[in-house]
Amino acid sequence: GLEVIKAGIPLFVILRGHHWSELEFAKETIYKDRFMRKIVDIRSKIAEKVFAGATAILPVSSYLIDIIKEHHPQQSVEVFVEGVDKVRWYKQKGIKLKHPCVGLLQDANWWRKTREMLTLEKVIEKMPGVNFYWVGDGQYKDKILSVLEKFDNFHWIGSLQYPDKVREYLTEIDVYALITGMDLAPLSLKEAQLMKRPVIATDVGGNPEMMKDDSTGYLVKKGNHEEIIEKISLLLNDKKLSQDMGNAGRNFVEDTYSWEIITKNFIRILDENIKK
Repeated sequence: GLEVIKAGIPLFVILRGHHWSELEFAKETIYKDRFMRKIVDIRSKIAEKVFAGATAILPVSSYLIDIIKEHHPQQSVEVFVEGVDKVRWYKQKGIKLKHPCVGLLQDANWWRKTREMLTLEKVIEKMPGVNFYWVGDGQYKDKILSVLEKFDNFHWIGSLQYPDKVREYLTEIDVYALITGMDLAPLSLKEAQLMKRPVIATDVGGNPEMMKDDSTGYLVKKGNHEEIIEKISLLLNDKKLSQDMGNAGRNFVEDTYSWEIITKNFIRILDENIKK
């Protein structure tokens, strides 16, 4: 990035996460020793120079705009919405699951995100007639499994081949749930909607932008297991509501995240930020 800036070439930085928060969390957890903290600080200084010298910073959700402006108030900032290929996502013969069921599809690589899954302990306990399936893996997997695997109605599947096996999984589940402490532009949330699954997602980060609350599914507050139970029960007990939300989800993603729309938006960003 620094070499591109020195060469006078336009540089657009796509920001897919909360860079500054992740750095601080890394120093608190993974990089605790002095040597590694020093490396993180050096990388941070390089990143700040790249951010400051870039033609524009392109966050993947509006949630990041104010955060970027806090660190680089003079920088040009444009939301770069990531597209999704709808052709890949169609119903087919699903994998064998026990119904009714709620499906989770998320990795466990960042504890600040993953630990919110522990909210499901009370949900699973109070809903013994509902099966909960988790597709995902990561370094914090065992911390989650040690709490949730004690329930007979919780099932860890592990990783699935993408996109074919994931498509079979999304075909079969009744409700998709993203229970997370932070997400900016979760692809699985958009893909579940393309598969016409009603969705439930924690009201954090960019999640409210990736779905439509009360239309394609429901947003729930962090740590609120009672609200999760309420929304799951509502969707499982009202088949028409579930179907209507699933159809609305497919339409929403097609209308918002098609590659034609994404391409036009990116060309506009280039035109507005590169001096001719």
